[in-house]
Amino acid sequence: AVTEVLMIPCPPHRDIFRRRAVTVTIVKDTGDDARKGLETAHAMSAHWGENFSKKLIDSAIANGMFEKLGNKSFPWGKATLPTEDTIEQFVKRAKNSMCGPDGVSYAAWRAAGKHGARFLHNGLRAIADGRPPPREHNYSSGIFLVKGALDDDLPDLVKRTAASARPLNMKNCSTKACAGATNFSIAGAVTKWASQVQKGFCKGRQCLDNVCRIDARMRAVDLAHSGCEYEEGAPCRVGRLPFARAFDIRAAFPSLEHEFLYILLEFLGAPIGFINIIRANY
Repeated sequence: AVTEVLMIPCPPHRDIFRRRAVTVTIVKDTGDDARKGLETAHAMSAHWGENFSKKLIDSAIANGMFEKLGNKSFPWGKATLPTEDTIEQFVKRAKNSMCGPDGVSYAAWRAAGKHGARFLHNGLRAIADGRPPPREHNYSSGIFLVKGALDDDLPDLVKRTAASARPLNMKNCSTKACAGATNFSIAGAVTKWASQVQKGFCKGRQCLDNVCRIDARMRAVDLAHSGCEYEEGAPCRVGRLPFARAFDIRAAFPSLEHEFLYILLEFLGAPIGFINIIRANY
């Protein structure tokens, strides 16, 4: 549930270190500018509502795909639900990011100390035991960031379509703290179990490693095939010059059907408590 929609543009690349307020106008599918806040909301909803809507999958095909993988059981014995201390430590280390609609920041939860950690832990245990989360558990404030800069951008006014905005939802810090503490509790087991190819979302690994590896490989290929194009008598290798093409087809996160996650967790033998927590967050 999105309770608020804000438009906050990223600064143009020409002046990335100076902060300023910029008015953003959303261009509708008709090509006309959205003149009012309600028109803007409708334009954003028409595009992003489809992206974030429920996706239908064939459960039988999904189960069959996992069965072909064989035994990929996750070491759940090394993963436990977070304790009060785990939640308290997570809140202490959490950066003061934007809070959600309830207005309660990480600083407030830190000030609550053990009492706040106990409160969050009791709620998390209730969810793990199968009780429904509070109604406002997944409420968030929606921000749509404007990506990049265009030649016709003005110093204080830019125009973008809904598709060119980057959605960013800010949940309540209580929800983020429980989710973060749960992730912290299983992060070590995930890293030991996951393939070395998986660089992102694993403790101690960096997604940037993939970029560095690709860059290093491209440079190596370039060196291997350069320096001989213009040598007399050497075979022409222009047709073998390296290039890379990257595809960004659509937003990744909302493209994954949640039911697929639950089937995967069951296949991996996840305890029902972990599945209940993930279901509550999604």
